[in-house]
Amino acid sequence: MDFGPWIFINLILIGFKSCGKTVIGKELAYRLKWRFIDLDHVVESLYREKHGQKLSSREIFKNHGESYFRGLEKQALERLEHINRCVLSTGGGTFIYNPPSIPLRKNSKVIYLKVNPEVLYRRIIARGIPAFFQPDRPYESFHKLLEERIPVYERLADLVIDNSTMGIENAVRKILEWLEVVLETSLS
Repeated sequence: MDFGPWIFINLILIGFKSCGKTVIGKELAYRLKWRFIDLDHVVESLYREKHGQKLSSREIFKNHGESYFRGLEKQALERLEHINRCVLSTGGGTFIYNPPSIPLRKNSKVIYLKVNPEVLYRRIIARGIPAFFQPDRPYESFHKLLEERIPVYERLADLVIDNSTMGIENAVRKILEWLEVVLETSLS
């Protein structure tokens, strides 16, 4: 797919943990011949630069707390403000705690990958209870966070894709079809 003069566009994937941002993002980037960036990896690189130690985003959050993690996440977003032709996979709370900057938002389209809450909870728990869930009440903390985040995801989204049962191929196809329409509309 050629976007010719539309060189400034990026796609930002948002949604709760385990909604498919990384797998769909990688496939989108491959199809578009764009760069794929996982924001968690940028956070991890920043941490390594500052501390000379390699930790996963989950370990950073668990060891240093949410406030510290969100600070690194904000710095990571600032590094990416002027990216072009990129598919960016964000963390589930990224734009809840760090609203997108004007340059990043202006040059991007935001896609919210929505998943049925019960399907989403099963996906998450299959990998273990995340650090940001209350360990003694994971189901309740999941639903509380989801209720807080859904309105933000919906407000930021230029496109909402229900990825409950769609599969990677169908989700990517729908996003690419939508992107073609957006491109045609912006050029006419």
